[in-house]
Amino acid sequence: MKKTLIALASIAAVGAASAQVSITGYMSAGYVVATAPGTAATNLTNGGFAVDTSELYIKSSEDMGGGYKASAGMGLGGLERATDANNGYGKYGLYGNNFDIKIAGPMGSIAVGNTKSGDYASGGLGGVGVLYYDFADHGNFSARSRRDYLTVTAPVGPVSVTVSHQEAGNVTGWGGAEGSTSQRISIGAVTYAAGPLAVNAMYFTYDNETAKSDATSSNVLRFAGSYDLGMAKLGSGYQKATVSSGGTSTQFTIAASVPLGAITLGAIYGSREISGMNGALTLANGSYTNTGLTANYQFSKRTGLIGQMSSYDGIKSAGNLTPAKGGLTLLLLTHSF
Repeated sequence: MKKTLIALASIAAVGAASAQVSITGYMSAGYVVATAPGTAATNLTNGGFAVDTSELYIKSSEDMGGGYKASAGMGLGGLERATDANNGYGKYGLYGNNFDIKIAGPMGSIAVGNTKSGDYASGGLGGVGVLYYDFADHGNFSARSRRDYLTVTAPVGPVSVTVSHQEAGNVTGWGGAEGSTSQRISIGAVTYAAGPLAVNAMYFTYDNETAKSDATSSNVLRFAGSYDLGMAKLGSGYQKATVSSGGTSTQFTIAASVPLGAITLGAIYGSREISGMNGALTLANGSYTNTGLTANYQFSKRTGLIGQMSSYDGIKSAGNLTPAKGGLTLLLLTHSF
């Protein structure tokens, strides 16, 4: 047995010499109250204590020589409570989150993987990290789906040019493949980052469109940017999505975050304008707004306390001709490792 253990340890040592593996994670727990728009006369409010978010990330990297590097990463989640009637917790236990395999070198990188990205307008670059939950999770911005992707990125000075092909599969694995009826997406993007300024532009085109339908996408145009003033960070995001019926959904946000020692204060305003829908989403035509305030206190580099208050108008539907109000309030203790 001892000889076997020594042999296994030797093999592990050889592997560690040629590759670097890291395990990191993130957890948050606390109190959350969410009010979801119901009908014109009523809302639905849920609240309580819970483990809200848990993520475990396993990442590996390898020096291939010649300036090339291979890396792979995968995320696991599943401690947060789910609406499973059988046991009140995650029905499927651990589940896969974003993962990727990438080869990068002097000329750029190529990556394949699966992702469910954050809301573009209120999160990411334009959101300057203000919201813990973005408006796509609990507000009235567009829903997001999990996608398989192939992405190629090339640097040109401070500019990076990206082309990507994505399949709108809803599950991790062989979803949205060639020959399916899911919409596939071709994306071109340009990102500039130098000094305090960072800007991004993206354009999406979709296949498998259903003619004159509110339910299938045609194209998406996106812009986002941020500027770090030192005393504050400002950002803005814009997205215009067009469906095959000609209808559009235009989203816009403006955000600011201000560091004050251990505490960072943030504010964000968002709007969504839906117009030209003439089928299933006719009742959704209209203007909607979102607002959010956050405070993040860092006890240390890895432990903090997050408070957030967000409010938004509810999207109209057949049973909700007058938009109801919704919102999200949370206070969470967070820790990364």
